[in-house]
Amino acid sequence: MGYSIEPFDINDKERWNRLLSASLYPSYRQTIDVEYLTMEKGREIATFIVKQDSVDIAGVHYSIKRSKFNLLSTADILSGILLTVEPTEELLTMLINHFISYAKSKGVAYMRISPWLPMIVDGVTTPYESVFNRVLFNKGFNKINEGRHTYWIDLTLSQEELLKRMNTQTRRNINKALKANLKVEVIESFSVEEVKLFYRLYHQLGEIKAFDTLTEDYFLKSLEVLMNNGATLFIIKCQNVVINVGLTTTFGIASYYHGALNHDYKSIKDCPAPGQYMQWLMINHLKERGHSLFDMAFCPGPIPIASHPNYNMWRFKHGFGGMHVQFLPTYGKAIKPLMGQVFKFIRYKKL
Repeated sequence: MGYSIEPFDINDKERWNRLLSASLYPSYRQTIDVEYLTMEKGREIATFIVKQDSVDIAGVHYSIKRSKFNLLSTADILSGILLTVEPTEELLTMLINHFISYAKSKGVAYMRISPWLPMIVDGVTTPYESVFNRVLFNKGFNKINEGRHTYWIDLTLSQEELLKRMNTQTRRNINKALKANLKVEVIESFSVEEVKLFYRLYHQLGEIKAFDTLTEDYFLKSLEVLMNNGATLFIIKCQNVVINVGLTTTFGIASYYHGALNHDYKSIKDCPAPGQYMQWLMINHLKERGHSLFDMAFCPGPIPIASHPNYNMWRFKHGFGGMHVQFLPTYGKAIKPLMGQVFKFIRYKKL
């Protein structure tokens, strides 16, 4: 078939973005800027491009992470494999062989691959799992984590149809917000002042909800990178008080990235709950700009379970009536038998 793989010059972002835009399921996480930002967390990154008869058809970022004294180290494909063509066994085998050789040359103990391709979309199984399983199992990989779940909103639908697919409470909360004369600011250029405001609410929410938050420095750098790649920030105010801030990416499949609710909104007279309204703002903003899908950014599964610790978030997202999507699993392979198995057990509690 004339496949070849070669190192990619990351300064040629235009070429990469053309490939990414033409790929099957493009995402902000695969952009050069977002991937290379992880170097701030101690990762080594290398990018490669696959050509078929001199035409760019695929691309991938390899990521190396080493522990202190290099006792445990991994080679990862964390942001998925860009494919402008349907994956064949021949293409995947060539790419996986290259990744294995690269990992061995770096002396790592363990390898991980997260393809970031959908396995199930709205109840329909895609062909991707079978071809990835055949190639990766043949190369000594196994499944180490189930694929993550999300909901996709079909932005090609009319506003009326989108509202019809929502549950009653979601529609009611959106309508209340629409009648409340809330002020909305849409920010499409990076601003330190607005992003610091966002961080304060995000960090405050992390303390209330007891989840780990990014450092302010890394949060600001992340949002600067995202907004320089088209992400949009929304600020909702009630009676001049900021009650919600949220960010959606716009590169490829648009995706909800972060949001922060000011719980003090409950003390403001006649102030409605702004969460569903924030998503509705993003949905309409993206529709106007011609996007076809909005990824609501992860959920525990297809149907909310009341006993689940993240039930409230899960129910919130499910209320929009989007298509349930589950991605392919993460695959792993030990390169160094002893230390690779040690890493696998520490990280995944599996042998």
